[in-house]
Amino acid sequence: MSDWQDPENFLEQADRLLEEGAYEEALAACRRAIEIAPDLPEARALAGRCLAYLNRVDEAERELLRAVDTDRDCVEAWFGLAFVSWLRADDREAIGHLERARRLAPDDEAVLAQLIGTYGNVGRFGEAERLYEEAIGIHPDSAEIPYHWGLVLFRQGRYDQAIDVWQRAAQADDEFPELHLSMARALAARGDLDRAYTELERELALYPDSREARLALGGYHVQHGEPKRAVEMYRELLAEAEDDSRVHLDLGVALMHLGQDAKARKHLLRALELSPSDPLILSHLTSAGQSRSAMTRAARVLRRALREEPHRDELYRNLSSLFAGEGRFGEAEEQLRQAMAFSGRAHELENDLGVLFAIQGKFEEARDAFDRGLASRPEDLPLRINRALIEADLGRRDLALDQLGRIARDSPENLDALGNLSSVLLEVGQVDPSLAVAERMCRLAPFDPRGYYLTGRAFYDLGRACATPRSGGRPTASASSSGPAAWRRTIRTSCSTSAWRTKTPPPARRSLRPARSLRRRPAGGRSAPTMPSPSIAGS
Repeated sequence: MSDWQDPENFLEQADRLLEEGAYEEALAACRRAIEIAPDLPEARALAGRCLAYLNRVDEAERELLRAVDTDRDCVEAWFGLAFVSWLRADDREAIGHLERARRLAPDDEAVLAQLIGTYGNVGRFGEAERLYEEAIGIHPDSAEIPYHWGLVLFRQGRYDQAIDVWQRAAQADDEFPELHLSMARALAARGDLDRAYTELERELALYPDSREARLALGGYHVQHGEPKRAVEMYRELLAEAEDDSRVHLDLGVALMHLGQDAKARKHLLRALELSPSDPLILSHLTSAGQSRSAMTRAARVLRRALREEPHRDELYRNLSSLFAGEGRFGEAEEQLRQAMAFSGRAHELENDLGVLFAIQGKFEEARDAFDRGLASRPEDLPLRINRALIEADLGRRDLALDQLGRIARDSPENLDALGNLSSVLLEVGQVDPSLAVAERMCRLAPFDPRGYYLTGRAFYDLGRACATPRSGGRPTASASSSGPAAWRRTIRTSCSTSAWRTKTPPPARRSLRPARSLRRRPAGGRSAPTMPSPSIAGS
């Protein structure tokens, strides 16, 4: 076989083009390799990843599954399937693929890094930290591993620690894609917009075509009270790629800042059409002014997506959220039960069902749903917290406190557990213990607003309103509800009508997942969905 007929040569060319962000050209090189060797799993796996970066998700999945059918031990294929799952906002499915890849290649740097980040995305922070410590021992000079660990810290509101970790990563590779962008987001979350802008400039100097950095720059303009400039930037990005749901999402939110709700709904609906399984889009759509026609169209989009993909439980959950927000609780319950018939995440659906019952005041039914979920996943933290809160709703606050206290001891850095414990303590008149827990939250996450909110409540009850501490940075979230989708999608530990409930969590909860690449690649490539509101830090 001549060199020009060797499929490996085309794969090397494709890999180089992929690193440069030339996805169409990389895909063409993969196609040449497949023509020569149709059964070469590495060629189909690489083609699948090219398609994923081009946002051709269904085609990507087909190629990757063909690679797996040919070779069940193809690490690249499982790696690519994890990326596809992530693009569909299904982190738990991604974890399954990544854990399979890790079993096949236990020391692979990229697999370890992505698994750390994805554990963080689903709130498995302890596992993420343990894996980070193991992985950095294997790869002490890695920039990718500390980069993803920094994202986990960022999700917890531990911005100073995240910045420290990223600065160490920069010592290994100062040009690591989206490293400076992530530091910009963390600095913005602390309220240091000048330094954040400097880091953004650094990222754009390295990768001037980076869509992620340009989206963040649009968010910077929104934060500075310049939504018109942001809208101009987003329209430029749409001109380059009209089918990017992230841009439609951020453009919609920027238009909301300008009071142009009708135009905002148009772009948010387009974002939903492009990414119907993303609950974040639905949440913003319900905030863009109440429009019966928009909600009807959203339901139509979700039903059409269900016809095309009848076994995607996120679509049922989104439709359930939509119905719940309209007070159509029976239909919302029906959607969840349909998903339970096939989903491998029945415990999450039971949690959703319990929350649905709780917001209707059906606390005994909610308790039963949480119990069913715990029967299959007794360690699931959201279920455990929700189960404890139901005891408070049923008037057994002492039992609720006992359970929440045990959870807080088991997970001493979990802000959901601590926040609900502080709230129930306050509810039963134990103000000083509540204050101690709230102040601990402030120390754990100095720039997360929840601890300060609870501290302020405790001080107020003590008659010391003037002593309420102030966050050192700009808050990253509101403690109020922002839409009917929030009852299920966000802090799942917020079902109690009597306990503290942030119906919509800090944006870090779902969406602060920036720059999660499944390979080293230029920052201009396909990456994570942008922040829930167009701001550098995702506020």
